[in-house]
Amino acid sequence: MRKNIVHSLIILFYIGIILDCGKRVPLIEITNPKDGAVVEGIVEITARVINGEKILTLGFFIDDSLAKFFENEPYSYLWNTIPLPDSSNHLIYAKASLENGDYVYSETISVMVYNILLFYDNFEYYHVYDYPSQYWFQIWPGIGESTYVDTLFSYEGFKSFHLCGSSQWVRTDGIEIDLKKLDRLTYEYALMIPEKSPAGALTGFFVKLNPTLGTIYNGVLFDFNDSLVHVRGVDPQPTGFKWQRNVWYNIKVHLDYDNLLMDVWINSQKIVDDIPAAEKSVSDTFAISTEYGAGGAVYFDDIKIFKR
Repeated sequence: MRKNIVHSLIILFYIGIILDCGKRVPLIEITNPKDGAVVEGIVEITARVINGEKILTLGFFIDDSLAKFFENEPYSYLWNTIPLPDSSNHLIYAKASLENGDYVYSETISVMVYNILLFYDNFEYYHVYDYPSQYWFQIWPGIGESTYVDTLFSYEGFKSFHLCGSSQWVRTDGIEIDLKKLDRLTYEYALMIPEKSPAGALTGFFVKLNPTLGTIYNGVLFDFNDSLVHVRGVDPQPTGFKWQRNVWYNIKVHLDYDNLLMDVWINSQKIVDDIPAAEKSVSDTFAISTEYGAGGAVYFDDIKIFKR
């Protein structure tokens, strides 16, 4: 009996030496988000290699679909959860390849998506001079190729969305928003019209009237002719707020679809309230635009749409 015990200990000793002399298998850990977290908006998924061993590649998988592939650190991916259903659960894990052809996996974590945000874009994650086609689509062409993500001006971060129109043809770009279950909606955005740019700017919910004509409801106009801000609920009306070029403005619009009322803030100052608003059935296309009859460039940034 004693001889068998000694023999077993010798075997375990040599196994320990072999394992210690060999390479350690890397351990992968998802560091953000945490297992069981409730997430919303744009979520940063991050991972690390615990024992510092070299791996060749690493991929993040969400619900068993490859979301992002890496050949080098840092392992960080911005996951857009905004289109996903509220209260939906999703599984996240990382898979890494080793030099010997093997694979190692992190533990799988589960998160629940609950979004107040319906849409968010700060244009930081596009290449300069690219069109942000992941979300946006062209409605009116303006000066064609003069609409792109730019680094010349920004409200926050380093980039913004540069729109350029002419006096004869506005530039308008839109996104589709699902308004069916909403009684209230708030949207925010930042806007700047550069010095010497002969432009006005218009934002709100777009309706195409015919192939060459459209209008905006439940929106805000920075009028080129009188340099005043106008609100456009059911009918356009001036507010008395005078805007200036080369200044960034943060605009917030709250829409109460139950009572068909609209409130507007600029730089946290409420400039109108209880303006008659159009019904949500008028349009589900949120749009940003240059003003008809004025050319020049307008910069938009940090666009957020919330359900309230």
